[in-house]
Amino acid sequence: MTLPSKELLSDVLETEVLGNFKFQDNVLYFECRIENLPTSRIIGVNIYELAHRCKEWAMSEGYWMYSATHENESYCYVNLNGISTPTCRHIFDTYGDTEPEAIFQASEWVRQQKGMQ
Repeated sequence: MTLPSKELLSDVLETEVLGNFKFQDNVLYFECRIENLPTSRIIGVNIYELAHRCKEWAMSEGYWMYSATHENESYCYVNLNGISTPTCRHIFDTYGDTEPEAIFQASEWVRQQKGMQ
């Protein structure tokens, strides 16, 4: 599985992610900085919860994502300007081995569009 970047995780989780990723049993473990403390710690987040939070983050940035898996193919479509309205414009789509992976790829694309590289 392609994992999200530490920059995307930092934006989505609103904390400084330092790296040291480990993926095990649908949980992504990583090291992050603890606010107001001089140390860091390892935390874990369920990969499906993280994918959902990525979608919420993208919406807060002005993008709407639709994702699904159909016949063993996972995909994520990104729209601009809201949820399925006449002014909604399809602007990007991506595919992954799993639905969360497609969402992470689409979220990375949103980061690039917002100049958050």
